[in-house]
Amino acid sequence: MKYRWKKESNIDSEESWCLYLILDGKKYEFASIDWYPDIEQWDVFVTGYVSEDMTPPEEQKYDLLCNAKNDVLTYAQVWWVSGVFQRMNTDEKEKWWGMGL
Repeated sequence: MKYRWKKESNIDSEESWCLYLILDGKKYEFASIDWYPDIEQWDVFVTGYVSEDMTPPEEQKYDLLCNAKNDVLTYAQVWWVSGVFQRMNTDEKEKWWGMGL
């Protein structure tokens, strides 16, 4: 599994990082990590194309960006290795293909 972290601007937060998975030569946004200065913590969101349920990294706030990135990447690796992507139905896969950069 190939991936890239990219720092992006986000209207709601001061700093935002996105994890992109690289599949078949395209980048797909897997998750974002946002810094919220009012609570002074990092918040994780895993895209709806990956999971409609709340994922383990989303269930907590992080004091350190490195911890948030580690948990998100671990979740992405488990998601990929467990075959969740490979078992997606045709409609779900078409959503993935449609959002690739």
